[in-house]
Amino acid sequence: MTSSFGQVVGHKNAKSFFCGIQETERIASGFLLHGDRGRGKFLLARAFIQRLFCDDGTGCLTCPPCKRFDAGTHGDVQEVTLMPGKSRISIDQLRDLREWFHRAPYEANRRCAIVDEAHLMGEEAQNSLLKLLEEPPAHGVIILVTENPQALLDTVHSRLQTVYLGPLDLEDLMTVLRGNVEATDADMAAAAALSNGSPGVAVDIILDEGSGMIREAAFRLFDLKTLPFGYSEMVSGGRPTGAELREKAKRIVEVALELVSQQLAATVRGEKDSPPVPSLAPWSVDILDDAQRLLLDAAGSLRSNTSPRSVLESLKIRMHRIIGQARRQKTVGGNR
Repeated sequence: MTSSFGQVVGHKNAKSFFCGIQETERIASGFLLHGDRGRGKFLLARAFIQRLFCDDGTGCLTCPPCKRFDAGTHGDVQEVTLMPGKSRISIDQLRDLREWFHRAPYEANRRCAIVDEAHLMGEEAQNSLLKLLEEPPAHGVIILVTENPQALLDTVHSRLQTVYLGPLDLEDLMTVLRGNVEATDADMAAAAALSNGSPGVAVDIILDEGSGMIREAAFRLFDLKTLPFGYSEMVSGGRPTGAELREKAKRIVEVALELVSQQLAATVRGEKDSPPVPSLAPWSVDILDDAQRLLLDAAGSLRSNTSPRSVLESLKIRMHRIIGQARRQKTVGGNR
């Protein structure tokens, strides 16, 4: 029988955790659900809350509370999201949430809320939320969803029970893609390889008709999860030479350079809230400048007759050194 958790592909451990605390009725007042973009965090948060309101506790999808939940008309559920045209979740939204939480449940025995993209809360909004977390109503459950938990205040983070969503395996990724996009298995497999285990990212890559693949390949330059040879293989698709590979490599470097330049400008201006590239936000000006110079060198090499595959492998090796330097600098407090 289909259930709310049945709609969430993968994440067996996280679903088992939520089922366990539901069965024992030892449900914390606050949770932090985090993982890379496109992992299904918001979907899982909704599925858990639906189970809490379901008449038989399974998220059956057919009982009256489940139907009201799916229709968005359940009186004891709130979802806080970024308002259109805004760059941050406002303090007023959190104040309204606090006021709502302190009213008695309307049709159930509890009230539940999800704050999506919680990293987009500024410090004032987080402090407003902290007041709710410090004195949570007995009937309240709040779930923060974020891809960047480092953006949350330590005082907020420490009051939440943390649940991490890791990458999906290829089989689960393909299951999600086959149910959401029309593409060949080869195209879906290529998107899955670039998605770092995130089905939402893989869907975006396919729908973006190529541009998404370039952007994800650029982002993969800035992590340690893919080694240099594997990175060049992923980009080249097994074809080590050719004009097509050179053009693809050029586009990847151009996008990566734009990402670094955006974050460098924001860091120089001291803009700490809503960084343009969250994964690069912890890097200092010096580290970002080194990365920018490295990418400019790679762009120059790609304009010459140098093998594009060799350029990509060399770029990835040197970027790994920069990432290591950035991590060491953060550890000793040099990025303040």
